[in-house]
Amino acid sequence: MSFLTHEFIDHEEVSVEFANESSTIFTNHHHEKIFESASLIKLPIMLYIFDHTTQEERQAQIKLSNIVGGSGVLQKMNIEHLSIKDLIYLMIVVSDNTATNTLIHYFGLQHINLFISETLRTENTELNRFMMDEHAIAEGKQNITTAQDMITILRYISQHDDKKEMMDIMYNQHLNDKVSIYKSFYEETLSFYSKTGEYGNVVNDVGIIQHDDDLYYYCFLSNTNKPKKAIDFSHQFGSYIIQSILKI
Repeated sequence: MSFLTHEFIDHEEVSVEFANESSTIFTNHHHEKIFESASLIKLPIMLYIFDHTTQEERQAQIKLSNIVGGSGVLQKMNIEHLSIKDLIYLMIVVSDNTATNTLIHYFGLQHINLFISETLRTENTELNRFMMDEHAIAEGKQNITTAQDMITILRYISQHDDKKEMMDIMYNQHLNDKVSIYKSFYEETLSFYSKTGEYGNVVNDVGIIQHDDDLYYYCFLSNTNKPKKAIDFSHQFGSYIIQSILKI
């Protein structure tokens, strides 16, 4: 089954978007549909911090807070303080939830949300709770986004004054089991800068792909009762993207 004939291509609970620096290359026309963001919300958190701190300020050590389970390593380590820079790295590269909660607590959820809506102008992306906050989840509070918003966020990263540092962090992503699953096969011709997000039926992956001097952006969002098939579809989407970029 090819990407363009996959059963999920027009699924209402799947949104795929592939773009270059100026236009959309492919979409299944669900780019404005709101999805649970899962760990994708960690990208605008990173952006907020780089937008509001200097390199020197990011060296500051802060106390860990809101220690939770789920993805990451800090929950099992005997560490009380880490630099803001290291917390950002862990938040993105291993999707550490404790690192994320510590940064949200330190910089302020409301401040980050204001940046998302007023600076990024991504009106359908919201940070509504801390990671693994079961009480907030029970109240129906979810972090949300859309494919359109995620492409905007990725473009913002690639045009930022600190784009090299942020993209270097994303380049070191350890979670490459979805769209970016082919990263190691094409590392001589393509550079992947990505972030995944998943829990339950939610399967998400977004990223920037560089080929020579050209940048491409992709977004894969899904929330179906067939998450394993969604992951298979994300692999086919990744193959489609690579073939489109390399014209193979």
